Amino acid sequence: MNWRIIAIPATLIPIFIIAIQFDIKFEDVLAIGVIPFMLAVVAMMIKLGLQGIKFAYISHKYLGKFDSFWKLTGVRIGSEFIKFTTPMFVGAEFVVIYIYTKGVTPSKSTWIA
Repeated sequence: MNWRIIAIPATLIPIFIIAIQFDIKFEDVLAIGVIPFMLAVVAMMIKLGLQGIKFAYISHKYLGKFDSFWKLTGVRIGSEFIKFTTPMFVGAEFVVIYIYTKGVTPSKSTWIA
């Protein structure tokens, strides 16, 4: 089963809860304007992409090639997505677990993440 089909909508639940709790309506988002909103989305996507590339570079530099560059970039972007879509700051734990499953010692994987 492709878990992404379930995971992506499930991560939107905290956003909806926060929006309901603070009485944020769709009109409030539209009041910002479509173009500034889309530019903010693009800026965040670029930021996440650069963080992923930086993480993959650091991982390869200090630990050697233990996984593909694009997988490591995806892991970092995924951990940031989890961190920002959950009420608590989580995300690095998933990176540590992923690196550990690839055979890196816990101390090194914690330092890299």
